Amino acid sequence: MKDLRSACWLLLLPLLLLAGCQGGDDIARYEVDRPKPKEQERLLGAILLQKEGDSWFFKFVAPAGVVKEQQEAVAGLLNSIHLEDKPGAVPTWKLPEGWQEEDVKGDIRYKTLRFGPRQELTLAVSRSGGDLLSNVNRWLDEESQNRARSEEELRENKIVREVKVNGRTMFLVDITGTKARRPAMGMVPPARPPVPSQTRDEPKLDVPAGWKRVEPTDGFTRIAFRLPDAPAGKPEVTISVLGGDGGGLLGNYQRWQGQVGLPPSDRLPGDLKTLRVAGEDATYIDLLGPAGKDQQRLLIVVVKHDGHTWYFKLRAGAELVAKHQAAFEAFVKSVRF
Repeated sequence: MKDLRSACWLLLLPLLLLAGCQGGDDIARYEVDRPKPKEQERLLGAILLQKEGDSWFFKFVAPAGVVKEQQEAVAGLLNSIHLEDKPGAVPTWKLPEGWQEEDVKGDIRYKTLRFGPRQELTLAVSRSGGDLLSNVNRWLDEESQNRARSEEELRENKIVREVKVNGRTMFLVDITGTKARRPAMGMVPPARPPVPSQTRDEPKLDVPAGWKRVEPTDGFTRIAFRLPDAPAGKPEVTISVLGGDGGGLLGNYQRWQGQVGLPPSDRLPGDLKTLRVAGEDATYIDLLGPAGKDQQRLLIVVVKHDGHTWYFKLRAGAELVAKHQAAFEAFVKSVRF
């Protein structure tokens, strides 16, 4: 389908018609205050899967009424996307009138697109690995909806629809729900009800003294910590998980190189270290950025477990990372699934 405007997402707006009974004059009537239901939230997304390297994700979340007003503009943006099917390819698009584009220096987020009367609405453009099911289930988690057991279930429930855009297959995602409440700072969230073959409970960890659990700053991070002597900013220690092989180690390695200012390699180094985690050898990557005042360093431990890939990361200035490297390694070694 070339033009997304001819295939807008299905919007469900149930109308509740309440009729009161008429009685005689001798019947006492009482007005009962009923809490007004909160407006549901709606997520419109698009996923472009790549055979090698990172796949691309476009996500717009807002109250359902706002999404309905903006869905034509969002469809116009998605309809303009071009992406070559080759490793390292970056999508291009045409911004709708009045939209603005911001660069983002983050682990996952690539761009933030701002729009609306006061530029208060945002559409996130991100890149990462993982298959269709694991990524859509992550979005279902965010909207407090039940996970799907298969891609067929996603299609049957009209959560995912497949279209053709500029020669590429695009998966459109439409989820209506309520935003998941994050746990209070420093608290471990309760485990979700298990779903067959999809359960991803948090691992048990021995947290070093002084580390403070904080809210993740992106939709991919499951757990985040601030170091006690770190400057204000994003969390330095993050834990995330993706389905399968997470998009492959090489594509992720190239992206991590970019995060510390290194050019991407065409192959993985032959001397990658390992770290013993949960009884298995995990890949241990240590990347040091170019020398300078703001030299960056990134430690990543990649752990494969039960059909998923977990990423344990420490990213900060080179001196700060060196100071906490031993604690980080002990932290990851303490993982129990």
